[in-house]
Amino acid sequence: MTRRTLAHLIARSSPLHPLNEPGERMTSPTPTRTVRVYTKPNCQACDATKRWLNNRDIPFEVDDITTEANLAAAKALGHQQAPVVVVSNGTPGDEQHWSGFNPFELDKHLGAAA
Repeated sequence: MTRRTLAHLIARSSPLHPLNEPGERMTSPTPTRTVRVYTKPNCQACDATKRWLNNRDIPFEVDDITTEANLAAAKALGHQQAPVVVVSNGTPGDEQHWSGFNPFELDKHLGAAA
């Protein structure tokens, strides 16, 4: 890359570059928190975890742990018990995970203070 090209890219990324809208500031995208719950049928702890999340209007994805791929994913995290809850704030390597219905962990990572 030539100096001119690099300088152009740096200048273009400036929040005050003339091609940006007047007064517009460029911002980095905000990481999005995701919650994934690996569950199985007829699992009281799974139902309690989903109820806890629903009561607080926290969106989450549900994956059936009885499928081979989802079971392998949960085991790769080191868990043997359902549900397996995985919380990510959108940054690679920042995932927190645990198994079983655990209100302490849910509050710690997803409560009002989180």
